Amino acid sequence: IWNLTCLAECLLTLVNRDKDVAVASIKPILMSYTERFEQAYFTMMGAKLGISDVTERDRNLIVELLDSMQRHKLDFTQTFYRLAQSNGINPLPESCHDWFSRWTDRLQESSRALMLANNPAVIPRNHHVEAVLKTVEETGSTQAADDFLEVLRSPYSELVSTSDYQDAPQDNDRGYQTFCGT
Repeated sequence: IWNLTCLAECLLTLVNRDKDVAVASIKPILMSYTERFEQAYFTMMGAKLGISDVTERDRNLIVELLDSMQRHKLDFTQTFYRLAQSNGINPLPESCHDWFSRWTDRLQESSRALMLANNPAVIPRNHHVEAVLKTVEETGSTQAADDFLEVLRSPYSELVSTSDYQDAPQDNDRGYQTFCGT
């Protein structure tokens, strides 16, 4: 909310020349942001788990999974993709068995389609992007980039070469920085 408040301060004169009127117009929007963000976040996370109408109980289930993923250092993309592919077989560590049982009890028939539509099989991971760029630079051929782009054009589908780009970085990209410092 702090970032949005700073942005709003920069835009006040575009809202109204009178600063007090502009603040009065923007303040209710900023005050509703946290609740709206949280609602959108849990709706997105629910969809990733095949839950279309997220209840308070579902929110707890989501938070518990995320805590467990952090504790076990599970990759975000791979975990959700494996859950979407699980067909009732627990792809998580044994300590997550109770969570998995409660989650499968919660699912409905349409859940699998919802999960597959919200959990990509592959994402453009930094270590693959770097490897492709290095290969193109060293060989002068764009074939590696073409192959990678073919997979990325269908991130929710399993192509023949999708598995070549699904592994997580061994160090979880610890210390990796992009040009903007993220």
